[in-house]
Amino acid sequence: MGIGRCPRLAEGTRGWVRVPRLIVAGYRDAYFSEWQDETVAAEIRPDALCPMVTQRFGVEWLFRLVQEPRRLFSRYARTNGRFTLLLARA
Repeated sequence: MGIGRCPRLAEGTRGWVRVPRLIVAGYRDAYFSEWQDETVAAEIRPDALCPMVTQRFGVEWLFRLVQEPRRLFSRYARTNGRFTLLLARA
């Protein structure tokens, strides 16, 4: 979720957003300079990100599926199945 109006809004929103099993990887207003990229990236929780090996091989979706199988299985089965069929027909 992106909220980027001002720092006060980003800080205030953190307290009232209630979503079951929501993992907040980080929050920040959208106003920062390019030279602050490293600092902003360091504020994100590393345990909420995919491991580098899954990113390197392009299987972030598999990591997410293992993390949340009940929520993602039907979505991935439906969309990945369609993609496979379209690929087979091409």
